[in-house]
Amino acid sequence: MDQEGAGFSKGLPYGTHADTCPVRALRRWLDAAEITSGPLFRPISRYGTVGTAALHPQGSERLIMAQTGHTDVRSVRRYIREGSLFRENAAGLIGL
Repeated sequence: MDQEGAGFSKGLPYGTHADTCPVRALRRWLDAAEITSGPLFRPISRYGTVGTAALHPQGSERLIMAQTGHTDVRSVRRYIREGSLFRENAAGLIGL
């Protein structure tokens, strides 16, 4: 986490397939949102307007809870964590 807001660099390799390549997806997002500097993850209004500020760290959880009716953030976090076990798995990402 970048709790001080100082920013950090992260290596992002090209993917084998253009449709699932993280570099190409990031570049498409930057182009579509017309982002040249500042936060990468920004809110999008219901009209499709991309904001200039960073997403609030708790914003995603709050929105999920509002949609699903959860009242305990611990439950939502458990589902998020379990749901990302295979999606954010290093072995899967390298094609094993």
